[in-house]
Amino acid sequence: MPSTTNSASWDFNPSDSVRLSATFSFDTEDTQDAAPVAAALAAIQARLASATVTATQSDPATITVTVTI
Repeated sequence: MPSTTNSASWDFNPSDSVRLSATFSFDTEDTQDAAPVAAALAAIQARLASATVTATQSDPATITVTVTI
């Protein structure tokens, strides 16, 4: 599975809601895939069950939120 990194910055207010959205596309016609697309869906769903979210503050103005599946 690929590893992707995206960033967003804003003047944060503690009452702000934060939404994370990710979209994955699979080529169902690629005969070189190691597993059928249905197997990929099952694998992603299994990883979501044990996803971790961490927040770290590297300096007074920077908070990093990491989601790992």
